[in-house]
Amino acid sequence: RAANFPLTPDDFGDGKLPLSLRPFRHKLFGLTIKPDRLTRIRSERRPESTYASLAIAADGNPIIAHLDATSSDLRVTHCVNVACTGVSVSTNVDSPGNVGLFASIAIGPGGLPTVAYMEATSNDLKVAACGTIDCTGSAAVTTAESASDVGYYVSLAFGADGLPIIVHQDITTIDLRVLHCSTLTCAG
Repeated sequence: RAANFPLTPDDFGDGKLPLSLRPFRHKLFGLTIKPDRLTRIRSERRPESTYASLAIAADGNPIIAHLDATSSDLRVTHCVNVACTGVSVSTNVDSPGNVGLFASIAIGPGGLPTVAYMEATSNDLKVAACGTIDCTGSAAVTTAESASDVGYYVSLAFGADGLPIIVHQDITTIDLRVLHCSTLTCAG
């Protein structure tokens, strides 16, 4: 299971983990990469990608959910090794429209990836539940919430019950919303 918690220099003003993360210190890990290597990977492999989120797939390799800025589609890229070198498997998971903004990916029960993201055409929160560890083939795509302008700044994790919990922002009301899904696909 993975959650996306970006850290900025402001989070380290006192030289400690942010207070909200301290109870989970034993479960945390971080990935670091040199800036020049990251730039090279981005420009060579996926120059059109934005809004990326990373998890570790059941096979131990990185899996990345991202918006393909050229086609405005949600894509999932599964790396073939831990370093993400070589030819990766990249799958178009949802289209058409402007889908995949603020993507957040997590590995659910059975090792299958799930992605929560914003569909900007109608400003809805959507969920794509993959049927394979690399998200090839058809994913179960559902609209999880469609009230107002929702789906901004998405973060996805799986609860102790094995079901998705999604945090996102409603831009109209500036409210932080928490959705605890009743199914793996957040349908219904």
